Amino acid sequence: MSLILDGNGAITGLTSTGISASQTVGAGAINSTNAFGYSGAVVKVSTYTNSTRYAVSTSSNYTVYTFPITKIYGSGVSNWIITAAYSVGGNSNDGNYGFISVDGNNQYTGMQLGRANSTGADTPCFGGGSQVWTGLSAGSHTIGLGWKPADGSSNYPVLVFHTNSSDGSRNQQGGATWIIYEVLV
Repeated sequence: MSLILDGNGAITGLTSTGISASQTVGAGAINSTNAFGYSGAVVKVSTYTNSTRYAVSTSSNYTVYTFPITKIYGSGVSNWIITAAYSVGGNSNDGNYGFISVDGNNQYTGMQLGRANSTGADTPCFGGGSQVWTGLSAGSHTIGLGWKPADGSSNYPVLVFHTNSSDGSRNQQGGATWIIYEVLV
């Protein structure tokens, strides 16, 4: 089945017994406003997955990994909605929130690192978040995941990103899934 967003952000090409054709166009149509809480058509969806295990640094300002994504439209034409979900293991210090960075600029809102009631990396938990990024030019950008404590201390939130069986024999390989929506403003 192919779903296509028309120029007004309405989904076309949908055939389902759960949604009638009249619900996919016109007033009350499913579109980016009522599906994402954001106005404008979704013009590109990019995904990134990573299942590499990272034993993290005890540095107070640390980027775990980065990856490139290309944006179609420039500032004022489109924005990015970035969502991430990832596995982490162990917890050294509460109160350290992660960040998503674009081209080295960190944004902390909307991010959470899950807490394990353990100081070892053998207890997997989760992290994730969602952010809106505005003012980005068209072209290639580097997205990153990391943390920086607000108090400038050497605290770090977790011991391992993307735990696996080397952290605990019952663990499957953990990982991350990122979805980047480019949405017209």
